[in-house]
Amino acid sequence: MKRYKLLQVYPGVGLTVGSIVEKVHHMYSYESADDTPTTYSAYIVENHPEFWQEVKDFPKITSFRINDPHSSPFIAELCENGKYCTCTGIKEGNHTLNEMLHEGNCVDSGFIEIYQVQVESGEVFTLGDKIKGDLKTPEIIKRFGFLKNELVIYPEHSFFYRFKDVVKESPLLTTEDGVDIYTGHRVYFVDAHFKPGFSICFPDVPVDTSRKYFSTKEAAEKWINEPMFSRKDILDVLEEVSKPYYEPAWKATLLRKFNL
Repeated sequence: MKRYKLLQVYPGVGLTVGSIVEKVHHMYSYESADDTPTTYSAYIVENHPEFWQEVKDFPKITSFRINDPHSSPFIAELCENGKYCTCTGIKEGNHTLNEMLHEGNCVDSGFIEIYQVQVESGEVFTLGDKIKGDLKTPEIIKRFGFLKNELVIYPEHSFFYRFKDVVKESPLLTTEDGVDIYTGHRVYFVDAHFKPGFSICFPDVPVDTSRKYFSTKEAAEKWINEPMFSRKDILDVLEEVSKPYYEPAWKATLLRKFNL
């Protein structure tokens, strides 16, 4: 979809400088603060470069999530022809951005939600990602939406953010049980001597690579108590050492130690 920004006051248009209009079918539309749309002809917008500047298509919606009540949610991705398709790897999509946003079972109706957005730097924001804005603490992206024709982020605790005003929070580490840990999160660990403990994660505290990290105390304790090697593993190793170390008493102690 084409979008243009007003560079200077255009006689008779009635928009403030910086306003953005968006092409819908053969006209350009601007939604005011009270959601009242005003339309302008393509000739006024596209043929007067001293007044209008085309806005490059960033942030760009790269995928939608379709929430079909009769099946599991599925994804519609942006294809090479600039349209969207639910078939992965297809180059030619058959649904336009305007259709996904405004027509039939669409974003406006609540049937579809914007799932992933790419900004000009190439970075991708996805529903559920953690970001940092004015609050300086990580917030989860709850949804993407439009505010006066501008695509913005709606997080869990703030009203909205523009993409230029946030940074995506990367996890400080991922635990052995597959959970991403962020700034301020408690994490449980098992050290090199099999001693459990916990710590609070901060960016300026390096991760101790000699430890195993877990998201819960129970997961850490389970890892400690689970055998690391099978009986066959131990016996195979014992076969390789010299005879003085391969005595029945020592073998029995080793098997008890590893709970085998």
